[in-house]
Amino acid sequence: MKIKNFNKSSRKLHLGVFVGYVSIFIFVVLTIFLTIQTSLTGSKLARLEKEEEAYKRQKQEYISDFAKKSSVTAISLEAENMGYIKPSNIVYLTDNTAIAKLP
Repeated sequence: MKIKNFNKSSRKLHLGVFVGYVSIFIFVVLTIFLTIQTSLTGSKLARLEKEEEAYKRQKQEYISDFAKKSSVTAISLEAENMGYIKPSNIVYLTDNTAIAKLP
């Protein structure tokens, strides 16, 4: 009878050790997995930050280019290139004759 009790307690001890090792193994695997995921997330974040900086620089270039092209000087030069010339002599014609008068 004592042998059976010893075997039962021995089995419980082996089961407890097995559960402990399995728990430690699962903990180690999850720690490694989460470390890898954190590393991947960090690299994605770094890539997105570089893209954001590139977009900010591109936006600044567009704003600068827009300001240059929409200036009065640039518009007048473009108009001259298209054939519009600022007249040197402007003559205004006025006629005070009414075309249709009401009685």
